[in-house]
Amino acid sequence: MPDGRDAIGSRLEGDVLEREFIPTSRASADNPEVVSGTFVLDLFIGNGDRHKGQWLLTEAGGGKLLRPIDFSRAWFFRWPLPTPSFGPGSNLQSSHDKSHGYYVMAKRHGVVLTQEAIDTWECLRMLSKNAWRGIIYSVPEGWMSPQEVVDLVNWWWSPQWHTHLMDQDSAMNSDTFFFSLVRYQPDLHRQEVVNVGVVLFTPNGSHVSFASNQGKLLALDPNFRLNRLFDQAHNLNEALKGLHEARVPIEEQIRMFSVGGGLSLSPAGMIDAQGQACEALLDELLRDLVSAPTKKRLRDPRVSRLHSELRQVFRQAKILGSSPGDIEKHLVVPNFPIDADVGLFAEFALRNGRLHITETVDFRLSTPSSKRQEAQAKTLLLVQALERMGSNDLKRYVVVTGASAQVQASMNLLERHADDFIVRESAQDWHRYVEAMHRAAYPGESALQ
Repeated sequence: MPDGRDAIGSRLEGDVLEREFIPTSRASADNPEVVSGTFVLDLFIGNGDRHKGQWLLTEAGGGKLLRPIDFSRAWFFRWPLPTPSFGPGSNLQSSHDKSHGYYVMAKRHGVVLTQEAIDTWECLRMLSKNAWRGIIYSVPEGWMSPQEVVDLVNWWWSPQWHTHLMDQDSAMNSDTFFFSLVRYQPDLHRQEVVNVGVVLFTPNGSHVSFASNQGKLLALDPNFRLNRLFDQAHNLNEALKGLHEARVPIEEQIRMFSVGGGLSLSPAGMIDAQGQACEALLDELLRDLVSAPTKKRLRDPRVSRLHSELRQVFRQAKILGSSPGDIEKHLVVPNFPIDADVGLFAEFALRNGRLHITETVDFRLSTPSSKRQEAQAKTLLLVQALERMGSNDLKRYVVVTGASAQVQASMNLLERHADDFIVRESAQDWHRYVEAMHRAAYPGESALQ
């Protein structure tokens, strides 16, 4: 309407107050839980097109309701329904995947809550076939063909339905986890802070773990007593437990402990569980972000799980070299010097006429800011390599994993300076990359397996 108070849809219910919803805080409506419920529904029906413009905030009878709209990219857009429906590992092109970034933001800001999603999932699981039949038969004539109506009714509670339900249940419960570093500041005036532990936020609650060696802390404050740290750690754990039970959003929990002396929490980072138990994730976070490295640990900061995976692929294919001289044997050489004088080394390099260099960025661990710095450093290497060698003698590959909306800008930067950009979760991208490496090492032979 000219006054902007109504919107076109299946039907009008009250006045339309807003036509979009950005999930940076809980909805100012009588039904804020609808976002958690819509997340479950989108996951179940394969809707990868959820974004801020697919909501209406309506007012009727003195109440405000937030309503999801437009499920046009669901059901028959990708049939049979895929697992996962969106995000890393789905068969949806990244340019069409709006839902993943939207719900990552919603979870980060406590708009999608685990218990609300579980409650919706249980309601969906218990919906009877008669109720389902009534829903399908109520769809306006012409929206689906008669055969599609029959197929959808028969699909509910079929073996295929049960399989899809279990697959999506697994996908819903294997999401990325948020974590926060536990920091200790002995003296407010000195502004010296040390990482002493980590908090892992999971659907079942938070898990707090501390480094076994607190030598860094004692170096800042030789008079510090460890039993004081243990007392504060216990209080932190109990406080976080209560906040989880009260369904306080993760970001708000962190803010409550983000200032002042003693223990505080860092801004949230994200880590992909990859099927690991909480204890293994905590050990990984403590090792990489908290514990002081020993003198003998000369670990290249670029080495990640993704880097190790590529190294293992090359080793199994018997094309992994061990020294820069192996480049002349058509082997893949790790840490190959591009400009040793300024400290530029490619993660992997292989020469066969042209020099093929590969850089990786694993976005599954650490904070977006640190990954942004890593992406910028990798981009500098790609630019320097092109300036030194020219496009005729060089091909640049970038392999990434753990993509999310938070790191999209870093991914775009890398993609602009790569000749081939590979997303590890894409089977097509991965096959293209390993095949290219094999052809460069052994022209004429079959591709890597």
